[in-house]
Amino acid sequence: MRIYLDLEATEGGEIIAIGAVAENGKRFFSAIRPCFTPVTPRIAVLTGITADEAEEFPLAETAIPRFVNWVLEQDTGLGIVFLTFGENDKCFAKKTLAFYKEDCGTPDSVLEGLSWLIANMSDCSLLIHKAFRCPNISLRSAYLTLRETELSPIHNPVEDALALKELIDLILGGWTLPENATVVKATKPNLPPKMKEIIPENLNRKVVAYWVQSKTKKDMTCVFSNCVKAATTLCGQSIQQNHMDKYQVATRVWNAAITGESYCGRKFFLVD
Repeated sequence: MRIYLDLEATEGGEIIAIGAVAENGKRFFSAIRPCFTPVTPRIAVLTGITADEAEEFPLAETAIPRFVNWVLEQDTGLGIVFLTFGENDKCFAKKTLAFYKEDCGTPDSVLEGLSWLIANMSDCSLLIHKAFRCPNISLRSAYLTLRETELSPIHNPVEDALALKELIDLILGGWTLPENATVVKATKPNLPPKMKEIIPENLNRKVVAYWVQSKTKKDMTCVFSNCVKAATTLCGQSIQQNHMDKYQVATRVWNAAITGESYCGRKFFLVD
């Protein structure tokens, strides 16, 4: 059973809306209240969701189990695969899971639901790129080229999931863009600049890292202007493997500097 899926998220990657369409045409939508990252003006323009509206959304402990139950109702016994366009949706799901893993009060239903979603997600953008013979074509440009109808500039996840379903269903049926057809670029919304990164006060401390290089056995030291830069420079593998946000890893760097414990094979010391 294919479930066509689209997610909307904050600039920090926290899911705020889920849109899905099943093979049988049934649709699902749920908004989710962000608990860890803000809805910025940029996201408000892109999704039509304001920060005030997001505060009234249901929590993940309500929305995620409802989504899982809806998906299971569509299952025909052949298993579930979530088709998305590109890797962004999977990244959003991983970042959201990392946020909730840090919250000791998160119900298991949220963690298990997000983990199950991630494990069954499949990027089908390559199918669309091949069918349109355009390696960089976006979902909206592909739909505009196919239907000569532009999707709403406001990103509605159900509308995008429907467009994805229509495109993939045609392509799986053998459709490709005719040789004489021209790819049309969809209009991009005029977005405000990205939110300026604001580093929490405790993580904005200058920090020195110390370690012994494994090959040369030399003592190594490096000074970083804040814990976030130390984390992203020295702990990238931990960020990727544990699907943690850079601030979560930076907090571990800060804790290591406070407690004197090692983290990522390094000792950290706060300078000021």
